[in-house]
Amino acid sequence: MEVVECELARVLINDRSDQQIIVLREKGGARSFPIMVGIFEALALDRKLKNRRMPRPLTHDLVENVLRELGGTLRRVTVSDLRENTFFAVLEISVDGRTVCVDARPSDGIVLAVSAGVPIFVAKGVLDEAAVQSGDSFGIDEGPAPFSAPEEPEEE
Repeated sequence: MEVVECELARVLINDRSDQQIIVLREKGGARSFPIMVGIFEALALDRKLKNRRMPRPLTHDLVENVLRELGGTLRRVTVSDLRENTFFAVLEISVDGRTVCVDARPSDGIVLAVSAGVPIFVAKGVLDEAAVQSGDSFGIDEGPAPFSAPEEPEEE
Protein backbone atom coordinates (compact mmCIF):
# COMPACT_ATOMS: atom_id res chain seq x y z
CA MET A 1 0.00 0.00 0.00
CA GLU A 2 1.42 3.34 -1.04
CA VAL A 3 1.20 5.88 1.81
CA VAL A 4 1.68 9.62 2.29
CA GLU A 5 2.96 11.10 5.53
CA CYS A 6 0.49 13.51 7.10
CA GLU A 7 0.36 15.63 10.21
CA LEU A 8 -2.35 16.69 12.57
CA ALA A 9 -3.27 20.19 11.41
CA ARG A 10 -6.27 21.06 13.52
CA VAL A 11 -8.63 19.91 16.25
CA LEU A 12 -12.03 21.57 16.14
CA ILE A 13 -14.05 21.10 19.31
CA ASN A 14 -17.64 22.23 19.53
CA ASP A 15 -19.11 21.69 22.99
CA ARG A 16 -22.62 21.90 21.51
CA SER A 17 -22.20 18.77 19.38
CA ASP A 18 -21.27 15.13 19.81
CA GLN A 19 -19.32 15.23 16.53
CA GLN A 20 -15.94 16.92 16.53
CA ILE A 21 -13.46 17.36 13.70
CA ILE A 22 -9.77 16.63 13.42
CA VAL A 23 -7.92 17.64 10.27
CA LEU A 24 -4.97 15.79 8.78
CA ARG A 25 -2.75 17.61 6.28
CA GLU A 26 -0.32 16.14 3.79
CA LYS A 27 3.16 16.83 5.18
CA GLY A 28 4.82 19.35 2.87
CA GLY A 29 1.74 19.42 0.65
CA ALA A 30 -1.46 21.36 0.16
CA ARG A 31 -4.08 18.64 0.66
CA SER A 32 -5.94 18.05 3.88
CA PHE A 33 -9.10 16.32 5.02
CA PRO A 34 -11.39 16.23 8.04
CA ILE A 35 -12.26 13.20 10.13
CA MET A 36 -15.33 13.31 12.36
CA VAL A 37 -14.58 12.03 15.86
CA GLY A 38 -16.39 11.81 19.17
CA ILE A 39 -16.08 14.38 21.93
CA PHE A 40 -14.06 12.06 24.19
CA GLU A 41 -11.45 11.38 21.50
CA ALA A 42 -11.22 15.09 20.62
CA LEU A 43 -10.75 16.02 24.28
CA ALA A 44 -8.15 13.26 24.73
CA LEU A 45 -6.25 14.62 21.74
CA ASP A 46 -6.53 18.16 23.08
CA ARG A 47 -5.11 16.99 26.44
CA LYS A 48 -2.20 15.24 24.71
CA LEU A 49 -1.42 18.31 22.60
CA LYS A 50 -1.46 20.51 25.70
CA ASN A 51 0.54 17.91 27.68
CA ARG A 52 -2.10 17.76 30.40
CA ARG A 53 -2.01 14.73 32.63
CA MET A 54 -4.96 13.31 34.48
CA PRO A 55 -4.60 11.99 38.03
CA ARG A 56 -5.51 8.46 36.85
CA PRO A 57 -4.89 6.90 33.42
CA LEU A 58 -7.65 7.36 30.86
CA THR A 59 -8.22 4.84 28.07
CA HIS A 60 -5.48 6.12 25.74
CA ASP A 61 -3.05 6.28 28.68
CA LEU A 62 -3.99 2.71 29.55
CA VAL A 63 -3.23 1.52 26.01
CA GLU A 64 0.16 3.27 26.14
CA ASN A 65 0.92 1.70 29.53
CA VAL A 66 -0.09 -1.80 28.37
CA LEU A 67 2.05 -1.49 25.23
CA ARG A 68 5.05 -0.36 27.24
CA GLU A 69 4.67 -3.06 29.91
CA LEU A 70 4.38 -5.77 27.24
CA GLY A 71 7.54 -4.51 25.53
CA GLY A 72 5.80 -3.04 22.50
CA THR A 73 6.60 0.22 20.76
CA LEU A 74 4.18 2.10 18.54
CA ARG A 75 6.03 2.79 15.28
CA ARG A 76 3.37 4.53 13.22
CA VAL A 77 -0.32 4.93 12.58
CA THR A 78 -1.79 4.57 9.10
CA VAL A 79 -5.24 5.70 8.00
CA SER A 80 -5.63 2.72 5.71
CA ASP A 81 -9.11 2.79 4.22
CA LEU A 82 -12.27 4.80 3.63
CA ARG A 83 -15.48 2.83 3.16
CA GLU A 84 -19.01 4.23 3.25
CA ASN A 85 -17.76 7.51 4.76
CA THR A 86 -15.94 5.66 7.56
CA PHE A 87 -12.17 5.87 7.96
CA PHE A 88 -10.14 2.87 9.15
CA ALA A 89 -6.66 2.83 10.67
CA VAL A 90 -3.90 0.44 11.63
CA LEU A 91 -1.44 0.72 14.50
CA GLU A 92 1.99 -0.67 13.64
CA ILE A 93 3.61 -1.96 16.81
CA SER A 94 7.07 -3.48 17.20
CA VAL A 95 7.25 -6.36 19.66
CA ASP A 96 10.28 -8.62 20.05
CA GLY A 97 11.67 -7.71 16.62
CA ARG A 98 8.44 -8.27 14.72
CA THR A 99 5.73 -5.90 13.53
CA VAL A 100 2.18 -6.40 14.74
CA CYS A 101 -0.63 -4.53 12.99
CA VAL A 102 -3.72 -3.75 15.06
CA ASP A 103 -7.01 -2.41 13.68
CA ALA A 104 -8.01 0.91 15.25
CA ARG A 105 -10.27 3.89 14.82
CA PRO A 106 -8.27 6.77 13.32
CA SER A 107 -9.17 9.02 16.24
CA ASP A 108 -7.67 6.59 18.76
CA GLY A 109 -4.63 5.96 16.59
CA ILE A 110 -3.98 9.67 16.15
CA VAL A 111 -4.18 10.28 19.90
CA LEU A 112 -1.62 7.52 20.43
CA ALA A 113 0.60 8.80 17.59
CA VAL A 114 0.62 12.33 18.98
CA SER A 115 1.40 11.05 22.46
CA ALA A 116 4.21 8.78 21.25
CA GLY A 117 5.58 11.26 18.71
CA VAL A 118 5.33 8.79 15.85
CA PRO A 119 4.38 9.55 12.24
CA ILE A 120 0.87 9.41 10.85
CA PHE A 121 0.47 8.06 7.34
CA VAL A 122 -2.54 7.95 5.05
CA ALA A 123 -3.02 5.48 2.22
CA LYS A 124 -2.59 7.37 -1.05
CA GLY A 125 -5.99 6.23 -2.31
CA VAL A 126 -7.66 7.50 0.87
CA LEU A 127 -5.91 10.85 0.59
CA ASP A 128 -6.84 11.11 -3.10
CA GLU A 129 -10.49 10.42 -2.29
CA ALA A 130 -10.92 12.49 0.88
CA ALA A 131 -8.56 15.42 0.43
CA VAL A 132 -9.33 19.01 -0.44
CA GLN A 133 -6.92 21.86 -1.02
CA SER A 134 -5.94 23.59 2.22
CA GLY A 135 -8.36 26.29 3.20
CA ASP A 136 -11.35 24.69 1.45
CA SER A 137 -14.58 23.70 3.21
CA PHE A 138 -13.58 23.79 6.85
CA GLY A 139 -11.24 26.75 7.25
CA ILE A 140 -8.00 24.96 8.05
CA ASP A 141 -5.80 27.99 7.35
CA GLU A 142 -8.20 30.74 8.32
CA GLY A 143 -7.20 31.57 11.86
CA PRO A 144 -8.25 30.08 15.16
CA ALA A 145 -10.81 27.33 15.43
CA PRO A 146 -14.38 28.52 15.99
CA PHE A 147 -14.54 26.33 19.08
CA SER A 148 -11.85 25.09 21.36
CA ALA A 149 -11.79 22.70 24.24
CA PRO A 150 -13.09 24.01 27.53
CA GLU A 151 -10.34 24.60 30.03
CA GLU A 152 -9.88 21.76 32.47
CA PRO A 153 -9.07 22.35 36.10
CA GLU A 154 -5.41 21.95 36.97
CA GLU A 155 -4.34 18.85 38.87
CA GLU A 156 -3.69 19.20 42.53
